[in-house]
Amino acid sequence: MLQHTNTVPIYELGRDAKGHCYFTMKLVHGYTLREILDDRECYDLTQLMEVILQVAYALVYAHEHGVAHRDIKPGNILAGQFGEVLLLDWGLAKVWNPDGSVTTEVNSDNEGTAEVIDLSITGRGKAQGTAHYMSPEQVNQDPNIDHRTDLFSLGAVLYEVLCGNHPQQVKNCMK
Repeated sequence: MLQHTNTVPIYELGRDAKGHCYFTMKLVHGYTLREILDDRECYDLTQLMEVILQVAYALVYAHEHGVAHRDIKPGNILAGQFGEVLLLDWGLAKVWNPDGSVTTEVNSDNEGTAEVIDLSITGRGKAQGTAHYMSPEQVNQDPNIDHRTDLFSLGAVLYEVLCGNHPQQVKNCMK
């Protein structure tokens, strides 16, 4: 659904003979931002800021199309040798309908009680994401989570690029 310069193209979705889902995508090469940050002397701040900017472009596009990534972290950002930047791993994404509503399903049990389930979000009922980069909404499993969670996470990545550690580590050091 997302066709953007900073996302990996998906060529095919389907099921194999046993009914297992699969997808095929473009083969990509490069280094994750995690690998780059672990070997900082190879990149200057200008290059790192360009990576962050490209991720922001991918998020603007995704958010305009009703998708929140929900797992922005250095390990999901790939930088290629020719300056290309890709935001990877959309497996935790939340997707809204074009009208802004979420897709729901009603589950009812034998005792007549019903539960409305949000089908637009993966991993219902448990926190999703990577601890150092999760927004408070993710930690609290807020059912109304939206694209702002990605902005929080990108801010945490930016903080790490600029300061060399996670924002949470600073709080722990101050105690």
